[in-house]
Amino acid sequence: MITNHMKGIILCVFFLSFVAFFPSEVKGVEDTNQALINDKTLKLSIEEGMLMVLEKNLDIAIERIAPMVEEARIYKEKGAFDPVFSGSFQRDDASAPLSSRSSVAAGGRNIVESEVYSLNTGISGKLPPGTGYSMEFEDTWTENTFNRFRTEYDSFAGIKITQPLLKGAGFDVNRFNIRIAQKNRDISVNELKKRVIDTLAEFKKAYWDMVLAIEDVKVKEESLKLAEYLLGLSRKRLKAEVVSPLEVTQAEAGVASRREAVIMARKNVNEKENALKRLITNDIYAMRDINIMPTDTPVAAPVILDPEESIRHGLANRPDYRDMKIEVEKKDITVQYARNQEFPNIDLEASYGFNGLADSFGDSL
Repeated sequence: MITNHMKGIILCVFFLSFVAFFPSEVKGVEDTNQALINDKTLKLSIEEGMLMVLEKNLDIAIERIAPMVEEARIYKEKGAFDPVFSGSFQRDDASAPLSSRSSVAAGGRNIVESEVYSLNTGISGKLPPGTGYSMEFEDTWTENTFNRFRTEYDSFAGIKITQPLLKGAGFDVNRFNIRIAQKNRDISVNELKKRVIDTLAEFKKAYWDMVLAIEDVKVKEESLKLAEYLLGLSRKRLKAEVVSPLEVTQAEAGVASRREAVIMARKNVNEKENALKRLITNDIYAMRDINIMPTDTPVAAPVILDPEESIRHGLANRPDYRDMKIEVEKKDITVQYARNQEFPNIDLEASYGFNGLADSFGDSL
């Protein structure tokens, strides 16, 4: 039979054992942390992680290309106003038999032969108001049976200007594709900003999630240590016939439950670490054996918000809101262009040129 005096001794032993055990708990946690620090550990602060995200994140790297693509499209659309140079040189030989009647008219010749050389050069293009222009030079020199194979030079030089008066007239209409390309470029820039903001926010969340997961492992390990201690104490008390076997079984179940919790907590750390790696690198395979150790700790600092200032700041800087405004502007540009296309084609055209014919190239010019 256990007396009150014996119960007091047992309680004292329990208390002293718990005090003696507490430093070993701290040491066990330190050992766990030390196990995470090895030759392949990346100690990562949130500032360093943000720089890695901006430099190596695949989503940002892909999105960064879009503004350059749209800039190239603007350059392409501006090419519609570049002058076009053209030139050609052609030589034709012909030999044609004549009928009896034609032979008599040709002075008894049975065959008519000719040799023609043609040179054509010019420049053409379009100006932003819609004005089309072309300047052309053409020279043809001919030798044939009828001119006794003496070369004749026929030259032409002229200019032609066409100005639409209704449909296709005006700077805005003719720069329609350029204006749309510029708006698409602005949208792609805002999309890049949005991607950067979202990815950095995702990184911060993943970073603090991993910090939380690591701290959760520490708590779970401390709980496991305490459960193992209580199990050992329950077994000693069972030997002393102070408790029943049921209490030992319950203690063993508590240890098993906490071991499972530790395993799940460590698994959660691995998952959070993998999520963090996907954000800070473009080569997950190269980082598969590297452990990430967050070095920052959360700080609960008070935040003072001004609703009106926040609204003004959001309207001025939110990429998605700016994208919507640009989309409205694009639709306005499209409506203006469509209205112009409803007009009939009425053009003012002017041309001026010279023809020259001589026995030499210089004289024909």
